[in-house]
Amino acid sequence: MNFLGVIGQHMVDSGLSELWVKCDLMGANAAQHVMAGKGYARVIRTHKLTLQALWQLLLPRLYTYLDEVDVTLRAELSDLCQSVDADHIAQMVDKLTTDRFQQPMKEFAASLAVDDPNAAFWWDYMTMVSTVLCFTRAQRDGLWDLHLYAFKRMLPFFFRYVHINNARWGTVYLAEMSALPPEILLEFQKGNFLVKRSD
Repeated sequence: MNFLGVIGQHMVDSGLSELWVKCDLMGANAAQHVMAGKGYARVIRTHKLTLQALWQLLLPRLYTYLDEVDVTLRAELSDLCQSVDADHIAQMVDKLTTDRFQQPMKEFAASLAVDDPNAAFWWDYMTMVSTVLCFTRAQRDGLWDLHLYAFKRMLPFFFRYVHINNARWGTVYLAEMSALPPEILLEFQKGNFLVKRSD
């Protein structure tokens, strides 16, 4: 997947690959392969671990921000984070996708960019990894709307890091997929846009 290479381009010379080596997560050569986007399973696993570590560092800062903006939302989010069973995870996903939470998150991201350019850089990385995870889930589970959403979020990064073919043809792809005939759209929304191996 080309987008994994885009993530590597974004993070080159950031010290991330050296951090992976220093933490004994992988060797120097493997870290360079991950930065190049080679070896899909290793790349995804490494970015997931890094994303989780960054969220653990960022969560107290988010809580502090929510204490200033909406204390009840912060309390609800904190309560949901304490439980790990499937019902609470579903509730957490529902809560995180509401406008009540999305608006403060956008404002929090904007405040990061103003207060600390370095934090904004790492926020972009977290956004990119989240996007690739959404795209992977869409491909595995046949979720058409999530597929289009994730692909649309990838496009600005393709432009930013001069992936000309993906940027140029990605916009054409999105335009064509947004104008599908209703019967084809219905099939795609049922998950029939994937090619799956049969038994």
